[in-house]
Amino acid sequence: MRKINIFICLFAVLTFFPSCAFQDEWPDTYEGIEWEEITQDQAIEIWKGYDTSSMRLGPLTIWQKWLGTSPQKWVGCTLVGDSYKEAEAEIALCTVGKLTTDPAKENENALFYRQKGNNRLVKIERSPLIATEDYELDIYKDGWAVVKNSYGASFSRYELFYIKYPFN
Repeated sequence: MRKINIFICLFAVLTFFPSCAFQDEWPDTYEGIEWEEITQDQAIEIWKGYDTSSMRLGPLTIWQKWLGTSPQKWVGCTLVGDSYKEAEAEIALCTVGKLTTDPAKENENALFYRQKGNNRLVKIERSPLIATEDYELDIYKDGWAVVKNSYGASFSRYELFYIKYPFN
């Protein structure tokens, strides 16, 4: 009977938390890249070369870091959404956020960069329009977020995600 209870508890935990976290080395952090600033119109043109008509499938690996914590590696994370425009990532019971963007719909104060000589990597910095909004710095590879970096309004909150797709 005890073995059955343990099995039921283990099954319940695995069912409710399909992804699990553990500490591990950081992935490619996209540091040391030489960025060149581009205009919003140039970013829109770059996005026209990406496949934004299909949804990616498969489990994700996500590294997560909050202010004052050790980084966690989450495996088996899920992609949710029915289309490119709605794609989000989930870790256990939390949502990482949107994995895609449309440069034409970015705020007027967004700054766009691309890796020098390469249209596959584009960085978008989103400064807050009002003091209570977050500052965001996301890096997209072929139109899909590989880095999501968010700072609280007073830089007292910090959250960083590195996202690896199974085919990336």
